[in-house]
Amino acid sequence: MAINAVLIGARGTSSGSSATTTAGTSTGGSGNHGVAVVSFDLGVTVTTPVQDSKGNTFTLQGTMQSDASDGRMSVYVCENWTGGASHSITVAFSGTAFPVVHLVEVTGAASASPIDINVQETDTVQPMAANSGTLSQAAEVVLICGCANEVGPDGEYTTTTGTILSSEPSFTNFWTSGVAKQVTAATTDTAYDIRRASPVTTGGGHIHLVSFKEAAAGGSTPKGPLGNPLSGPFGGPI
Repeated sequence: MAINAVLIGARGTSSGSSATTTAGTSTGGSGNHGVAVVSFDLGVTVTTPVQDSKGNTFTLQGTMQSDASDGRMSVYVCENWTGGASHSITVAFSGTAFPVVHLVEVTGAASASPIDINVQETDTVQPMAANSGTLSQAAEVVLICGCANEVGPDGEYTTTTGTILSSEPSFTNFWTSGVAKQVTAATTDTAYDIRRASPVTTGGGHIHLVSFKEAAAGGSTPKGPLGNPLSGPFGGPI
C-alpha cells in the first residue's frame, strides 16, 4: 500500500474547555498511525493523556509551541492505532481554550519507528516556513501543521507545498490551525510552507513538520545458486 494521509471525520471546534472531531472511519492496524493537531489559547494546558474514542493514547511530538499572539499548537501521534467506524477524538483543556482539533490517519507507513523528521519553527511573517532536512528515504508523507497569529480577517489556511487536509477559517471565534500533506518521491531537503489566506502577510505563527516513512516493499523473488530467479511449474517466477 502506498503511503498516504487522510482526514478522519471533520475538525472539532469549541468556545469552551474541550473539542471533539466529527466521527469518521479509520483503517487502523499495523503501519497505520493517528495524528492529532491541536490549537488553543495560551492561558490553558492540554489535559493528559490525550485519548480517542477507540482507546488509543497519543504522544506529544516535540514540544508545545506558543507565540506572542497567545496561540498554542501541539501535535500528537499514536502508532499502529486501533481504527474502525465512529472514530473521533476529544481533547480537554484546563480552562476555556477556544480550541481546534484535527484528526488525521497516516496509512501504508512503516509499523516500527515510522517517524522520520520532526521539525518545529516559529515565524514572524506569513507564510510560516520550515525546511525538512534530508529525508531518510524517498517515499514518505510529510504533514505540514500550522497555527497563525490572530491578525487580520478570517480566512482558510493555504500552502504552496502540499494539499490542505483540514483548515479552520474563523479567527474571530477560535485559535485556528490548518493541516496539509505532501507525499515525497526523493530525499531532498525541502522548504514547506503554510499560511493564512492572502492578503494577510503579517503576524507569523507556528509550523510543525512531521514525516512518516513508507513501509518497505514485499519480499524479494527467490533466487537460485547462480543468482537467477527460480521458476514455477509454468515457467514464471515463484
